[in-house]
Amino acid sequence: HMRRELKQSRRQLACYSVTLQQQANEDGLTKLYNRRYMDTKLEESIAWHGRRKIPMTVILLDVDFFKPYNDNYGHIQGDKCLQGLASTLKQLFVRAGEFVGRYGGEEFVLVLSDTDSTAAKLHATRIKEALHEMNYAHDHSSVSDRVTASQGVLSFVPEGGESIASIYEKVDQALYQAKQSGRNIFILRNILELTG
Repeated sequence: HMRRELKQSRRQLACYSVTLQQQANEDGLTKLYNRRYMDTKLEESIAWHGRRKIPMTVILLDVDFFKPYNDNYGHIQGDKCLQGLASTLKQLFVRAGEFVGRYGGEEFVLVLSDTDSTAAKLHATRIKEALHEMNYAHDHSSVSDRVTASQGVLSFVPEGGESIASIYEKVDQALYQAKQSGRNIFILRNILELTG
């Protein structure tokens, strides 16, 4: 009887442990991976791809004109917008080695294994089209009548020792360029610019 109770207690503890681990890695609002978990996955991906000399891609996307969206539609609708976008991204990227997370605020980050610049362009285009299909009205955007996002895309073959800070810096520069170039677009950078 005691052995049975002990087994049951162990099972419950294992379940609690899984739940706690999930909560530690999850963004509360969107149920995507949180920034800390994405940092870990990016670091692992850099090392793994570096050893194998395989290309990988990081996408950083930012919802266009999100502050006016929040100000005019309200924070509850703003949260629903972020949840809708999170759900859409989760459905688009389901393969092993594809990680989708919330970077912070209205920014999302994707780490895509075994993805060269050609595939990266296709993925960025898929994201843009999926947002269009979501059809969330945005009357306070100067680029579209619906919610859009700007994307910074970095495609590269890592050496294996790059810091995640340097990768985020490069992809953030591409995102900034996309915003400066009119928003609702993606800017792709590749390995040549990573070392330059």
